[in-house]
Amino acid sequence: MKNLIITILLVSLASNLFAAIDTKFLEGYELQSVDINTPAKEHSMSFLSKDSVVYLKGSEVFITTLNKEGNLSNPIASAPLQKLGIEGTVAFDSKLNKIYFSKQDNKGNSELYESTFTNGVWSEPKVLFIEGLQKSRGSESFITNAGWSYAVAPIINFTNPTIAEKGSRIYFTSSSIENGFGGTDIWYIDQKDEKTWLYPVNAGESINTTADEDFAFVYNDTHLYFASKKEGNSFDIFKSEANGNTWTASTQLDAPYNLSGNDYNLIVKDGIPLLISDRNTGNGDDIFAFVKLPEPEPEPEPIPEPIPEPVKEFKWTLFLFDFDKDVLTDKFVAELDALAIQMKDFPEARFEISGYTDSRGSDKYNDALSLRRANRIKALLIEKGFKAEQFEVVGNGKRKLNIPNASTEDEHAQNRRVEVKIINPIN
Repeated sequence: MKNLIITILLVSLASNLFAAIDTKFLEGYELQSVDINTPAKEHSMSFLSKDSVVYLKGSEVFITTLNKEGNLSNPIASAPLQKLGIEGTVAFDSKLNKIYFSKQDNKGNSELYESTFTNGVWSEPKVLFIEGLQKSRGSESFITNAGWSYAVAPIINFTNPTIAEKGSRIYFTSSSIENGFGGTDIWYIDQKDEKTWLYPVNAGESINTTADEDFAFVYNDTHLYFASKKEGNSFDIFKSEANGNTWTASTQLDAPYNLSGNDYNLIVKDGIPLLISDRNTGNGDDIFAFVKLPEPEPEPEPIPEPIPEPVKEFKWTLFLFDFDKDVLTDKFVAELDALAIQMKDFPEARFEISGYTDSRGSDKYNDALSLRRANRIKALLIEKGFKAEQFEVVGNGKRKLNIPNASTEDEHAQNRRVEVKIINPIN
């Protein structure tokens, strides 16, 4: 029961940590640089319509598709998207068939633009009208809020948008808005109407720090993934969960999502994560995805040691005779039957039948008597179906006494016997 509780807790912790990411990737998969990567820098990855993934290779725009197994198809360069001047990630609104993206003008300002896909063509990019933001006085930029104009950095820098709130909110990155936390922060704008977006709002201290934050991705309006340098000089991926109108304190994802180097731009679709990393690539930044590892070869079944067939035992059978007799008494007939049954377990064997006498009488007489006794048992066995050539008959006379120096009649009787044994046992 204790092990079961621990297992449930571990699964619960894993589910809470990755949430939007399918827990199947916790085992049997490895996060690897995918085959479509090149020596150029792959970066700024986003989801487009259906299963399409758009990304930049250098400054070129490419489209690939993600299947249910998490594999990416061979990419195709997209001249129409290239023509839009996209820089960084794009935010796709599936309801309006529209993308939002960052584009740099001839003065170096990177603002947010929109383009709609209609009749197979992307419309001309149009800059988003954001309340409180206006450019004037030559190269200076001003943000107007609540009737006040605040001078900000000379260059507007709005980049890497992502969609949220079913298309009514756009998160993006900027370092050119007053009252940020430092470095680049993650901000958002809410849609006021079809033509206007409200003044930018900082995503808050649970997300932003004095370090750089970038590459926000919102999953189902419940989870926000983003990159931050707050733990060092390189980007790591963090996650925060929706808490009403705010986000919970962010947590850093464990390996394999974060290793040495820059790990960023994590996006998730149907539980399948993709990210950008420069870990051990030799090519700069690459797209990384989970690749299913080959099933381990099953351990060969151990070959059992052959079990030798047990050698059948053959017990010697003793037949006792009356003094100076070679006739088997009635009381040993049953013993002869038992002997025959046991001998039939060895159909190919040969047997030695040895006759013995007690110590009384001459050697010559006893040798002959013991031989007659052995031949008597042989004859009885032949009557039971055995072949004569299976037997070797020996008369031992009064040699090899069971009880040397016998003095009583019972002791002499133990010496008057016939023994049967196997010469060459064969199973």
